Amino acid sequence: MDALGYIRVSTDRQADRGISLQAQTARIRAQAKALGLVLIDIVADRVSGKSLSRPGVQRIMSEVATHRIGAIVVWKLDRLTRSVRDLLDIIDLLAKHHVRLISITESLDTDSAMGRMVMTILGAVAQMEREQTAERVRMAAKHMREIGRVWGTVPFGFRRRGARLIRNEKEIAVCRIAAGLRSQGKTYQEIADALNVQCRWRPRTGVRWSHQHAHRIVTRFAERFGIKVPSLRRAVPQVSPAGYRTDGAAHRDARLKVPAWRRTEIAKLGAMGRARRRRSMGNE
Repeated sequence: MDALGYIRVSTDRQADRGISLQAQTARIRAQAKALGLVLIDIVADRVSGKSLSRPGVQRIMSEVATHRIGAIVVWKLDRLTRSVRDLLDIIDLLAKHHVRLISITESLDTDSAMGRMVMTILGAVAQMEREQTAERVRMAAKHMREIGRVWGTVPFGFRRRGARLIRNEKEIAVCRIAAGLRSQGKTYQEIADALNVQCRWRPRTGVRWSHQHAHRIVTRFAERFGIKVPSLRRAVPQVSPAGYRTDGAAHRDARLKVPAWRRTEIAKLGAMGRARRRRSMGNE
């Protein structure tokens, strides 16, 4: 029976510290020889296993769909996927095409019902482990931010000094300018245009201030540094009896283009329509 091997590491550092691709390859070759399988190739990926959008997995799925192989051998189940849903989809696809999935570490084979059940359970455990790791990383990042330590990208308004974060007064001054312009009723695009002219300090991403940058520093970073931005009350829109806005620029421009005699006719038609509606409502 022809078989394909699959090996994966998440990063280059994992290949150095954990079990390497070469070690996985050696174990897969030994297992295939012990089971009497003809190992035609070993497919490798160097990406995370949280999804199936990997070149190696896609190649294996295409080989399965064309009935070219009869088995897939992996060193450990989480090398193939860490998602229960993806694992169930893979098992269903392999069963449809009569392809075995063999995991060396867990000593499992989907050729039996018991093997399929245990694989599903181990897939759930792998997914739980991945989610717990993500929770621990988020908790560590939150703690590092709370004590003022550098974690990941340095936030706007701070700069790095060794392993700690200190205030960046130049970026905080940009927040004050943007907050002051916003308190004057300026739009975020107008604030961005003003910052491009007045301020030599540029955003972290891009070479010019945009309305997205202005919105971010006014609504998020200004509050972080205690800069108060008054809430602007929006003007109450003017609405015609028919339910249309009459205070917009487009409406004003359109109204100026209409001749006076036509506006009079439109007003008469509108009055006739309102009178007709009142009569119909009275008859009801």
